[in-house]
Amino acid sequence: MSDFLVIGGDLRFKYVVEYLAIKNDCTVYGLDEIQFDDTVKMISSVSGKFKNIILPLPPTRDNITVKAPLSGNEISLSSVEKFCNSDTKIFAGFINDKVKEMFCDYTLIDYYSDELAHKNAVPTAEGVLQIIMKNTVEAIQGMKILILGNGRTATAITKVLEILNAKATVMIRNPQDCVKAKPLTEIKTTIVDFDIVINTIPAPIIGNDELQVFRKNTLFIDISTPTCLENDINMSEFEINYIHALGIPGNYAPKTAGKLIAEAILQSVE
Repeated sequence: MSDFLVIGGDLRFKYVVEYLAIKNDCTVYGLDEIQFDDTVKMISSVSGKFKNIILPLPPTRDNITVKAPLSGNEISLSSVEKFCNSDTKIFAGFINDKVKEMFCDYTLIDYYSDELAHKNAVPTAEGVLQIIMKNTVEAIQGMKILILGNGRTATAITKVLEILNAKATVMIRNPQDCVKAKPLTEIKTTIVDFDIVINTIPAPIIGNDELQVFRKNTLFIDISTPTCLENDINMSEFEINYIHALGIPGNYAPKTAGKLIAEAILQSVE
């Protein structure tokens, strides 16, 4: 049995806590809007030292506060250290250089491994499907859909769409990596042919020139962090239904995503 302090996080972390609490002692800080049973201790201020501390995925958006949308108050990232002993392990996902620097005196473990990313691909694809269904008035069957990228998530999305008989096209920067894919250089001449565009590439590949040739009212779902848009883009200037959909597993399958995170953490503890 281990002791865990879970700080902040979205709805996924309700299920992280519930899964960990089956065989471990769990304390929660910064999940004020969630109700837990009596096996979980909730605290409202800095109190105690812990062997294992779990931060969100990602742990912060601004490098100042912990990502804690379900907390009644802001939690400073620097305050996490007050819960630490010299041998404390700190777990977080998508750890950036600022967080690494801040907690350099502790064992810092990124639980968002390749294995977890692979397991997250299917719930992400299902979430994208839900976004499409919510934002269109036609059946997916027969729709022309462009997927930008060919990583594990893009592959899962493509498979789901093909099962539903959508006309899916994959476009990537290096077409030699995928025989069936088209080169990204063709995007300006072909984008007008698609009803929906889904981006999975975390790089600024879409600028004004590309957006000007989108079909009017195209559904454009961008699931990448950072966005695929160039820095100077103002989407209000275009008649495009642009959705920057972050944290899809947490929003559309929080129980599944939470269990996957908890399993990854337990593997690291063991």
